[in-house]
Amino acid sequence: MSAVDRLATRISGPAQIGLGLLAAFCGIGLVLVVLYARSGQLIFSIGTSIAIYFVIWWVALFAVLPFRVRSQVEAGEIEAGSEPGAPHQAHLLWYALVTSAVATVSSLVFLIWLAPLL
Repeated sequence: MSAVDRLATRISGPAQIGLGLLAAFCGIGLVLVVLYARSGQLIFSIGTSIAIYFVIWWVALFAVLPFRVRSQVEAGEIEAGSEPGAPHQAHLLWYALVTSAVATVSSLVFLIWLAPLL
């Protein structure tokens, strides 16, 4: 069991979502700091940079969602009244952390190397 899984079993769903949002905000902060430190100015405004980050974040979320999914049938623990194909565990914190890391790196690549070429 990984450290993220051990932490996720100790905290509730809303706390996992809060930690995920914190990771997302830290990611956008890192992107803005690196952009400003690299050139002394931003290519786009702060609002546009944040919007680009969150669009990339949502695309990354949908790319990450299929990973680590085990249905209740695969786990052998079907809860009464639920769909057997529903996920056994949600892994919300893991998804938020991985999505934020992927979005941060992708945003930096886009905003530093690709956006100036447009």
